[in-house]
Amino acid sequence: MRLKLDVNKLKHYLDTSPDSEMIARDEYVADIFSAERPLTLNIRICDAYADVIAAAYLLYDAELDGWYMGERTENEQEIASALEAVMADD
Repeated sequence: MRLKLDVNKLKHYLDTSPDSEMIARDEYVADIFSAERPLTLNIRICDAYADVIAAAYLLYDAELDGWYMGERTENEQEIASALEAVMADD
């Protein structure tokens, strides 16, 4: 899904966040724990937009004291809002 975001701000966030990792040139995996429903995203940065290749909710297992990937999501508004929030906090 293509999101019209400030790609320079997004790239800066992805490059500096401890919850983000570059996996290829201009492609990242990022976890957003601060979202109402935490998310994990695979994002490619393009010239004028962000391409969300995959997105899924993150779930917490208290017994194992760790996060794991839950169901996939294609809720564009929820993903865009979560990214805009973390970019604003950066």
